[in-house]
Amino acid sequence: FRLIALIFTTHFSIGQGIDEKYPDVIKQVIQINSNDGYEIVSFKEEELTELFKGRSRLFGMYQNGELQKMTWISVADFGVESFDYYFSEGNLIYISETFDELTKKGELQTNRSFYGRYFFKNNNMYDYETTGPNRFEDDNLDPETILLAETNRNIKLLTDKKK
Repeated sequence: FRLIALIFTTHFSIGQGIDEKYPDVIKQVIQINSNDGYEIVSFKEEELTELFKGRSRLFGMYQNGELQKMTWISVADFGVESFDYYFSEGNLIYISETFDELTKKGELQTNRSFYGRYFFKNNNMYDYETTGPNRFEDDNLDPETILLAETNRNIKLLTDKKK
């Protein structure tokens, strides 16, 4: 199973709906994805086993010392969850979250069962769109709080490793 191949596969697609409401953010995401001159800081699977359930990888892509994109991939028996975090001038602007459910145990055949797009400014989520069943269906869970906590945790891990 080659997780490294997944890291550069963007889970972002332009379509109808929320993406058209925020063309400036989408333009920045496309620009970040098109750059290939990043310094990459990464964690191997075994470095993250105590922090995350399942098999995980974490990558940070830096340009001129500033985090531009961060990707966290988590693989479990039931599927692959992936998060792409995008930054502008050190600030979180967008998160793309996907869950690809394994259709046959032991084989790398998946079905995208969830896709979430979250838009941020000044550490506040100002809009989002999700499709499919997701982890935020419980009204007691606050997506903004959870996503920001995960973002900050992962930034800290990358920052500490980069030192």
